[in-house]
Amino acid sequence: MVCVAISLVLCIPAGIILIAEGNHLTQDTWGSYDAAGYYGWGIALILLPLVAGGIMLLFLIVASAAEEHQRYKAWKSSLTPQERLGVELGEAAALWAAHLAWREHSKKVSGRLTASVVQGEPLNDAAAAIRRTTDGMIQRNQAMRQAEAQQAAGMPQAARMTEQLSHRWQPPG
Repeated sequence: MVCVAISLVLCIPAGIILIAEGNHLTQDTWGSYDAAGYYGWGIALILLPLVAGGIMLLFLIVASAAEEHQRYKAWKSSLTPQERLGVELGEAAALWAAHLAWREHSKKVSGRLTASVVQGEPLNDAAAAIRRTTDGMIQRNQAMRQAEAQQAAGMPQAARMTEQLSHRWQPPG
């Protein structure tokens, strides 16, 4: 914390001074002086406290999360096996509820986005015909799969394998 405060007090004014000095040198020499180094170091010194503060904040968040996790593990180990099982079932139920809520949220957002793209415009004849054809093909494929599954369920294993391989092998002659 002290490092961030010191860097704020020292680096930001130093960065501003470097940028101002670069501007001054450029104006005095009618643009013939390249002040890119002054600008670069000035910006770097201004950004240094922000980077240091971000790193420190990240470190504090991780340390707090680790401490909380250790506290939770200690509390959970103090429970009886039945209490621990109840806690784990409660956590699983909460996780499942969160999953269902997220899935519903995703469906709503997806529907809203789809509606915003389509904007209720009617399909033209070609697109409607393609959609009808595609839907019909999907329904026929599903019906064929169901029929095959029902047929395969009634056949013994050897008969199923023979039927599956019969199209590959043709007797000679």
